[in-house]
Amino acid sequence: MIKKNQWFSVFLSVAISVGVIACIVRAGTLEFDGVPVDITTTANEDLIICPGAGGNTQVGDATGTNSQATSNDDLHVTGVIEVDGVTCTESGIISGSNIVSDTDSNDSLGSSTVAWSNLYVDNVRTTSGTELSLSPASGSGVDGSVTRSAATGSEAAYDLSAAVNKLTSGNFTGLKLNVTNTASPGLLKLQDLQVNGTSILQVYEDADSANYGRLSVGSGYWDGSTSGYFAGSSDGAQIAINAASGFEGNLIDAQAAGNSVFKVDYQGNVTQAGDTTQTGNQTIAGNIVPSADSTYNLGSSTSAWRYLYVDTIATAAGQNLIINTDGGTIDIDDGTIDLSTQTVDITLNSAIDALNFDSNTLSIDASNNRVGIGTTSPAQKLHVEGQCVTGDTFLPIISAKEILNPKSEILNKSQIQNSNNTSCLEFKPITDVQPGDYVLSLNEDTQEIEPHRINALLDMGVKPVFKLTTEDGRSIRTTGNHPYLTKEGWKKVIEISVGEEIAASKLMTSSMVLDVKGYPYSNTERQSSNEHCHGHFDSPPFLGCNRRAEINNVKHVTQRTIFTNAEKGLKNSLAIPSINIALPRSAINFATKLWYFSPIRSIA
Repeated sequence: MIKKNQWFSVFLSVAISVGVIACIVRAGTLEFDGVPVDITTTANEDLIICPGAGGNTQVGDATGTNSQATSNDDLHVTGVIEVDGVTCTESGIISGSNIVSDTDSNDSLGSSTVAWSNLYVDNVRTTSGTELSLSPASGSGVDGSVTRSAATGSEAAYDLSAAVNKLTSGNFTGLKLNVTNTASPGLLKLQDLQVNGTSILQVYEDADSANYGRLSVGSGYWDGSTSGYFAGSSDGAQIAINAASGFEGNLIDAQAAGNSVFKVDYQGNVTQAGDTTQTGNQTIAGNIVPSADSTYNLGSSTSAWRYLYVDTIATAAGQNLIINTDGGTIDIDDGTIDLSTQTVDITLNSAIDALNFDSNTLSIDASNNRVGIGTTSPAQKLHVEGQCVTGDTFLPIISAKEILNPKSEILNKSQIQNSNNTSCLEFKPITDVQPGDYVLSLNEDTQEIEPHRINALLDMGVKPVFKLTTEDGRSIRTTGNHPYLTKEGWKKVIEISVGEEIAASKLMTSSMVLDVKGYPYSNTERQSSNEHCHGHFDSPPFLGCNRRAEINNVKHVTQRTIFTNAEKGLKNSLAIPSINIALPRSAINFATKLWYFSPIRSIA
């Protein structure tokens, strides 16, 4: 039954075959009321549904929104389109839902002879357990082009990630590239990674005269005539280079602008250009030898090694050893320098102060062959600055020949202090003093005047002389650098001011009372006096009698002492007598206590 105005209003030009009757419906509604209708055409005739201008063909719910099907040659379908066979359209197919094949992994989009031009999708996925396979036709490849433009942040053109969750044993490969060379006349290249069209990392099938090995890093090829390759190592090495037997080239040849900057040959010899920065220690079982003699340095003027631990420092034959601190000093921490294995000849610069010890303590004038002590400009072969008095200055001297024991041995300090021989103390001018004599001088540790041996006399030449005069009238002439003891310590003469106090020996009268520690006596009650006098005084420890002014004369004994004792010889008595005795001039400034007299003679 055909009813009017109940489904859709279209302009129809339809040939309906009901038996042999053709029905043309120009306008209105065509309804098939619950009866399946088969609309067919005769052979070679088309079924055309053509809405008028501004309309479209709709299948399904008539209330559907036509957002895309707006022309009279558009088809709007509400629901699912299920197609058996081939469907052709002149424009596009727009779907608001999924397009699903009726059988899993059975139907295709396009064919081996007719392909889609472009496939626009956000994600390409497979059903569970199915591999995604890209298989271009024979003679074609997979070509991709990505253009990205981001205002901020980092971008990746191709971002491949995988989550591995293997429940059984076996390995997993993140990315596997396999190229099979079946009939390639040239060299097969597995990979060619480029930046701005320039090859950065290339992987080859094999090596030839133009390729150094299977892995090539950089633009173009490496120049080499033998092959090498990278291979895994069973001992866990991340990169291993294993050259074939008989290989005698370089295992590594890093180049810049065609010039080798780092090479390792098949024997492990390393040739390098440029600097190396290394953290940690380096252990070398062999020698470090420069490629050119006397050309390269260890360290630099701005970056020095801290310590150099070596047993021997040697130079090449005929080369000098030069130590240059560039304004610093050479410090030797060991207290001993052993030069016993060689005869040492030190050649100095031909200068006045060519070698200086301890800030002018000793200076060598290599220009004039002179040595200076306390001066950097010696005026003669040996020039001692300071510690000098004029040659006519008198010093308290004990002659060396007067302090010999009977075996001609020099007496020690204790023997000198306790000797009863005829040794003498006298004041001599420096010009008369001989090496080996003893001079009375101050011991700064004990603050006592002691005899000290004179080892040598130095002629200092002509020097400016200063005269020091004390308030009691004593005077001495000396050079300006001669030190004198003051309350503020030792000062040179040129540093002493008028009125300043200096240390000087005591000034005593020519007659004094001395305590007698030991005294002579006879077996009769008779007066006794000294035949010869040998005095031992506390300061200085020794006093010898000057034969030209001896104190053994009776006239020097101003008080005679009577000794009454039945014993003979020399006795130490608890009742210590004292004696007032006149001393020679040479002893005036030193004597404080007399220790003994001997021998004795009778006085009638």
